[in-house]
Amino acid sequence: IIENYREIKEKLSEDHKFLSETDSEVLVHLIESHYTGDLKKAIETALTHVRGTYGLVVVHADHPDCMVAARMGSP
Repeated sequence: IIENYREIKEKLSEDHKFLSETDSEVLVHLIESHYTGDLKKAIETALTHVRGTYGLVVVHADHPDCMVAARMGSP
């Protein structure tokens, strides 16, 4: 559960179109906002802005054989 997803969504809303009210969609947009070619770095940077517990695995369409996983808390 991303506790501050509404705050993050508000900051991203000018440049991103959201299709749902889920914290997971906000997290994807946050990662995208930090992506400059290095998926791991984008995730690391994005997660510094997140409060809460989460477990995720991210795959980029351009690199389908690479998965980046991250976890905070008990998921």
